[in-house]
Formats: sequence, C-alpha cells, structure tokens
Amino acid sequence: MVHALKIARSAKLPRLAALLVAVAGLALAGCDDHAGDPKVQIGANPVLPPLQQYLMPPMRIAKAEGWGSDETPTTAQGLQVHALATGLEHPRSLYVLPNGDVLVVESNGPKAPIDRPKDIITGWVQWFAGAKA
Repeated sequence: MVHALKIARSAKLPRLAALLVAVAGLALAGCDDHAGDPKVQIGANPVLPPLQQYLMPPMRIAKAEGWGSDETPTTAQGLQVHALATGLEHPRSLYVLPNGDVLVVESNGPKAPIDRPKDIITGWVQWFAGAKA
C-alpha cells in the first residue's frame, strides 16, 4: 500500500508543476514593457485614452438621503452646518448673489414628452437616482 501512495504522489507532482508553470506564464503575459512614460501623462498636454462609446454607459448613482429633523452632517471642529432652506425636492445648483441671497435650481420640472427611446432610459435613470418625484 505504501508503494501505491508513492506512485500516486509522483503522478500528481508533474501535474502540479505544469499548473504552476501555466499560472506563472499567464502572470508574466500580463506584464507590459510599453506602459508608457508617466511624465507624458501629466502637464498641459497629457496623453488621454481613446474615447469609448457605449450603448448604455456604466453608471453608479448615489442614493440621495436627506437630513433628519434634528440631525446635521458631521463637520470638522470649529465648523457648523445649518439648513438655509427646507422643503426643496431636488436642489441641484446654487448661486450666491453679491448681496448674499442664494438662488437654488431644482431639477424636477414639468413632465417632458417621450420622443426617443433614449428618453425612456433617461427617465429610468433619473427615477433610480430619486430625481423623478
């Protein structure tokens, strides 16, 4: 029986060695000597990757969460946060006038007609992000 175990182990070692050589070969194949000079990737004229077109671009949309009635965001020591306005549904852009007044643009407007298939996808993405109340 001991002789049979030695034969079984000796048969597995060449397979294991071949597997390790294959994995090492794949790892080395991923290495690239033509990665480029990092100095050409910064400055006034960096080398940019080519433009990629997607039928449906990859998107990660953050879920919007409001403050609670007595909650405020955490700030650094010495700073404070106060709500300037409440009851806004979807504020997106702020503009401060020279006299200190703050203008707010809300993203929700009247329902637009659906003219293209793209409008359906746009509406779905906006709904998912919470922009279509």
